[in-house]
Amino acid sequence: MFIPIEETPNKNTLKFIINDDILAGAAPFTVKKNEVDSSENSHFLRDLFSIDGLKEVFFGQNFISVTKEENVHWNKLKLPIVAVLADYKEQNTPLIRKHTKQLEIADTELISQIKEVLESKVRPAVAQDGGDITFHSYDGGVVYLEMHGACSGCPSATLTLKDGVENLLKYYIPEVVRVESI
Repeated sequence: MFIPIEETPNKNTLKFIINDDILAGAAPFTVKKNEVDSSENSHFLRDLFSIDGLKEVFFGQNFISVTKEENVHWNKLKLPIVAVLADYKEQNTPLIRKHTKQLEIADTELISQIKEVLESKVRPAVAQDGGDITFHSYDGGVVYLEMHGACSGCPSATLTLKDGVENLLKYYIPEVVRVESI
C-alpha cells in the first residue's frame, strides 16, 4: 500500500498522507509519546509509538504528522511508520475513534470572529505543511494560539505566527493587538 510522505519546514517532522477523513468529526489534535494511555485510541498509538525515536503525532483531517527525536534519522523510521499505517488501512480500522480532549470555550462575538479567520484563512495553509494552529484564548487584545504537528518546534513558526497570522488577524479584527504561541 502506498502512503505518500511529504517533508515539512520542521526537519524533525514528516507528513504522512492518509487520504481518508481520519478525524471522524473531531478537531485536529496532538498526542505525545508519554500521553498514550488506555483510551480508545491507544491501539494505533501504542503500535506507532512502539517505534523507537518517535516523539509525537499530530492528527490532521487526512494526514498525520510524525515528529521524531532529534538524534534519530528518518531512514530508520519511515518504513516502520508506513507499515503501521498500512496495517490499519488494510484492516479498514480507523486510526482514531473519538477524541474528547478539546477546549470548551464560551464564544463571544470577538472570539467567534478570531476562530472564523483562523478556520478559513490560516489553518488550511498551515495544514499544507503538516501542521495546525488552534485557538487557545483571548485576553486584552492578545490572541493565544497552540502550534501542532510540523508547526510545533519549526524554525519558521515564529515568523509565520508574527508576520502571517498576527498581521492577518489584525487586518480583519482591529481589537487584536498581538498573537502569542503557548
